[in-house]
Amino acid sequence: MRAIVRKMGTVMLSRNGSSFIGAVLAIFIIALGSETNARQKPPAGQPSPPVVKQGDPKLPAGDPCKLLTLAEVRNVFANAAIGTRDDDIGNGILRCRWRSPDGTVRLSLMDTEPGDSVEGELASYAMAFVTDIEKWNEAKPRITFQILLNVGDAAMLAIVAKDEVDPKYSLQAGAMLLARRRQQSILLEAPNLAARGRNAAYHALEELGRAAAKRM
Repeated sequence: MRAIVRKMGTVMLSRNGSSFIGAVLAIFIIALGSETNARQKPPAGQPSPPVVKQGDPKLPAGDPCKLLTLAEVRNVFANAAIGTRDDDIGNGILRCRWRSPDGTVRLSLMDTEPGDSVEGELASYAMAFVTDIEKWNEAKPRITFQILLNVGDAAMLAIVAKDEVDPKYSLQAGAMLLARRRQQSILLEAPNLAARGRNAAYHALEELGRAAAKRM
C-alpha cells in the first residue's frame, strides 16, 4: 500500500513507505562508491567501469489533464483555469490540477498496486481529514464512505461536510474519490466541495469521477 504523508491537509502519496530510508542509504552508497573509486582508479588507457543508475519508477500511461475536460471541471467550479501538470515522478504518480477562486480539483493517476482494496486505500488517504492522527480510530466512523456504481471498475468516495467538522476528533472538512479501471487508479481531491454540504459534494465528485474513469 502506498505510504501517506499528510501536509497541511493535503494528501501526499508515496509508492514506497521506505523512500526516505532508501534515499539516505543511496547517498551513503554513492559516497562510499566515490571513495572506493578514488582509491582504485584504473590505469591510464583503460576505460572506467560503467556507472549503474537506479531505475526510475514505472509511470502510468496517459495524461491526467486529459481525463477531465475544462467544461466538466467548470460544471463544478465555474471559474476554473486550464489544468496544469503537477507530477510526482519519483513516486510514479502523474497529476493534474485545475485551480479556481472557489476551489481546486486535483487528479492523481497511478498504476493500481496488487493487493490494495479500494476501501483500504481510500481510508488511508482519508487520514488527511484528521489533524491529529492519534484520534483516527475515533474520527473514522464520522467520515462518510460511499461506494459508487458505474464509475470505472470500482469506486468509493469519502466526505466530511463543513457542518460535520468536529474539533473534538480533530476532524476537518474534505472530499475525495478513488476510482479504478483496468490496471490504473485515480484519486480526485476537491476539499472545497465540503462547504456545499454532503449531498452536493457527493454528486459533484460522482460526476467528475465517472467522466474521468471513462477515459482511463
